[in-house]
Amino acid sequence: MTKKHITLYNLIFPIWLLWVIPTTWIVVLPVNFLIDITVVMLTLKYLKVTHIWKKTKAVIVKTWIYGFAADFIGTVFMLLSNLIDFDTNTQFGRWWYENILNAVAYAPL
Repeated sequence: MTKKHITLYNLIFPIWLLWVIPTTWIVVLPVNFLIDITVVMLTLKYLKVTHIWKKTKAVIVKTWIYGFAADFIGTVFMLLSNLIDFDTNTQFGRWWYENILNAVAYAPL
């Protein structure tokens, strides 16, 4: 029997939009919180954990903050891959362009 591989992507946190239109924080923060709380509760339910609400309340703020921290860290790496430039005439420069710049900055999924 093969296991089905599920990959979830964070689609509600467009960091460039937060920079361009700062008022989107008003929408992004609560929506991200609702998604996080839903995922935590469904995961606990799937794992058949008792007292789901009590345990969710205990971890949701950390989950939410760590999620934003991970988004910012990922964004920094994507930005750095665009800012760091190497000569594409060298072997390392070609490798950087093909494996880092294209893969990370232009097609992160």
